[in-house]
Amino acid sequence: MSALFIVASLLASQTQAQTVEERLDRIEKKMSRDKSSLSKKIDKLAEQFTINGFLTAGLVTTDSDGTYDDTEINDELCFHCDSLVGLQMNFALDEKSGITTQFLGKGGNDSFDVGMEWAYFYFKPQSNLTLRAGRMRTPFYANSEFLDVGFAYPWARLPKEIYNISLSTFEGVDLNYRTAAGPVDLELQAYTGSAVERNTTFDYSLDKAMGVILKPSYGPLSVRLGYHQAAVDFDLIGSSDSLAVALRGIGIDNVEAENASASFTGVALTWDDGSLYAQVEYADLQLEDFVTRAVESYTAITGYKIQQWMPYVYYTHAKSNNADDYEQNIAIVDQTVATLQPAIAVLSAYDPNDPVSVATVQAVLSSLAASDPTLADLASDIGSGGGNQFAVAQVASGLQSSVDGLNAASAGLFAANLMEQTSYGIGLRYDISVKTAVTFEAQRFTDFGDDLTSKGYWDDYTDRDDVTMYSVVFNAVF
Repeated sequence: MSALFIVASLLASQTQAQTVEERLDRIEKKMSRDKSSLSKKIDKLAEQFTINGFLTAGLVTTDSDGTYDDTEINDELCFHCDSLVGLQMNFALDEKSGITTQFLGKGGNDSFDVGMEWAYFYFKPQSNLTLRAGRMRTPFYANSEFLDVGFAYPWARLPKEIYNISLSTFEGVDLNYRTAAGPVDLELQAYTGSAVERNTTFDYSLDKAMGVILKPSYGPLSVRLGYHQAAVDFDLIGSSDSLAVALRGIGIDNVEAENASASFTGVALTWDDGSLYAQVEYADLQLEDFVTRAVESYTAITGYKIQQWMPYVYYTHAKSNNADDYEQNIAIVDQTVATLQPAIAVLSAYDPNDPVSVATVQAVLSSLAASDPTLADLASDIGSGGGNQFAVAQVASGLQSSVDGLNAASAGLFAANLMEQTSYGIGLRYDISVKTAVTFEAQRFTDFGDDLTSKGYWDDYTDRDDVTMYSVVFNAVF
């Protein structure tokens, strides 16, 4: 019996071992299938989701005590003025649609602010047609699509004379269509939407913005033709708002805008055969019933690639195209100030014990009563023998504040925006690799125009001498 029991036990153990082995085999196969499935899902996700990026770092300085427009570029060595990094993410929802976002961090004003530049949905009903909706780049310029990607163009930075519209993104929809007419490739872009910019000085918005861009190309030659229009709302805020109120009081009502008409025309011609690079671009911003910095400008650049090196030269010019409006406003301010200054002098010298002074002050107050009826009562009181020396001094002080405000408005809102500037430069780009490059550049700013108030795109500039800017910029894409 014991022998039979032993044999039965051995057979049972063997059966259990086989069962365990089979289970382990099944588990191993399932894990293999799960691993394969997970790997396929990861591969599919990798195909659907892509991340690209770009980076700029460098140093820049000038030989001027002025500050370059809306930057911290001056005569001190600046390591953060050109710094930026961007991340662009694309998620394909299916073969025809997806979502694209771009985050951009800039260090140009001593702080590394990060914001969302792009966030749009795209749909491709066919291979040569794309529809997009969301936040996109405003397509004003030849290099708008890669405005912040320094690796994509030769300059150390895009020329301010051309690339001077601050609204770089808009919310809306656009259409991109590509086709061919014989040997000529054609690309058409049409869009509509709105854009907003806010800071501590003004609120600026484009409504009912729309535009069309046609880009024919033939081999290395391409042309870009663009026309854009919008309704502009522009409101001064903070301390600047009081200047606007003072200006409206003397009949100047075009420093702010509500539904003003604006149009922008851009034309560019580019040649790029892999060795010779040349580009000419023209831009013209026109504004109606609204006075702000509107310029007509052009630029030309050419360079030649020799292996990893590319020397280049360029020339750029910009000039206000609404100088007559500015000069008219300045003339109104000057005339008003010239009228008020004698009145201030008379009021400041008021002597209630001098009959001649009393009569003169009374006449001045009566003439000013047309704009401020309360001054008629003060004039009458003085004529009746009332001294009111303190009240007269207050009127004189108020008028002086008005004069100071008008002069500030004339200098800050009109003269500062009445500008002309020419720049030319020479540079050398070295491609470290297929994704990294360094650019050395010297740029000269000159020809600030006949108007002595113009300092081009330079702020806090105490003279009108030529300025030279020196830059070393590193760019990378990844």
